[in-house]
Amino acid sequence: MSLFQLTKSQSVIGLDITSTTVKLVELEAKGDEYTVKAFAVEPLPEGTVFEREIKNVMALSESVKRCLKKARTKCKQAVVAVPDQAVVTKIIDAPAEVGEFDLENYVNDQAPNFIPYSIDEVALDFDIIGPDHRAPDRQLLQLVAAKLEQLEDRTGCIKAADLKPKVVDVESYAYEHLLPIAAQMTGFDLANEVVAFVDAGATTTQFNVLSKGRLIHSRSLSFGGKSLTEDIMRRYGMSFPEAGRAKRTGELPDDYQHSLLEPFTEQLSAEISRAIQIYLSNGDGPDVERILLAGGCSAIANIEQTVQSITGLDCQVINPFESMKFAKSVNKDRLLEDGASMVVSAGLAIRGLM
Repeated sequence: MSLFQLTKSQSVIGLDITSTTVKLVELEAKGDEYTVKAFAVEPLPEGTVFEREIKNVMALSESVKRCLKKARTKCKQAVVAVPDQAVVTKIIDAPAEVGEFDLENYVNDQAPNFIPYSIDEVALDFDIIGPDHRAPDRQLLQLVAAKLEQLEDRTGCIKAADLKPKVVDVESYAYEHLLPIAAQMTGFDLANEVVAFVDAGATTTQFNVLSKGRLIHSRSLSFGGKSLTEDIMRRYGMSFPEAGRAKRTGELPDDYQHSLLEPFTEQLSAEISRAIQIYLSNGDGPDVERILLAGGCSAIANIEQTVQSITGLDCQVINPFESMKFAKSVNKDRLLEDGASMVVSAGLAIRGLM
């Protein structure tokens, strides 16, 4: 699923624009194997992006330039994503006899019935899901409509950084692109199992449910590792940067584990459990059978055991870079340490290589 696509290229940059950072991963594909050619992370000036909406395109493009310089990449093809809140997705049906070429006209005609915006304000795309088993003469399509303003802000930003937008995707679909790698790493049945892919980041936790390799539910939770950093600040009288460094290094008083870390992991696990219950309460989706955990919070020692205990589901931490090769110029140890927080960048790069 993409909203804008150019031609294929040998290597592609996945660019994840969050509220606080730009995360870059350049991948090259040879068959089913991926090689990391470059990566970098660059903090954003405060106020550049607020609640996933770009407020200062020039400040963001300058940050992207600095990120590119850090990565020392010569690649110019980039994949970015619009946030889920700027996108409307809908499952629609169409006559089975309508071919892919004519489906574009069909979707353009039908879209105004399903999206709450003027057709002039959005970019449309669709994906063919397959036959509608409830009606043999119909086929199912996934319609995606993204606000043009969000789309143009992101493509304008990367063009200003001297990059070419190869694909503009939707953030939650990055997890779908990573699922085959996760299946190889953990051994779950991609064709039949239903999994929750949870990306626990700094300010938000992205909760996604995927069935048979396809995204069927996505929800953003207002909870992340920043709350633990703030607790450290308050308890030990540190500045925010000091608390962040102490959290990463573990150089904290003996009571940290019991007083702050354990309550935080329990709360995160409870948020995941609540998200599963909300998903199930809709009544139209299959039961979740497994949790895949990524994001910065997944680096907490034994967090998967806490999640498993509270949710009652098998939980495994996913770092997609563990299954990849690395160019000689790449700091492999650093990326393996931080890789679970860069899953969206990796998923976007993989999308660009498809």
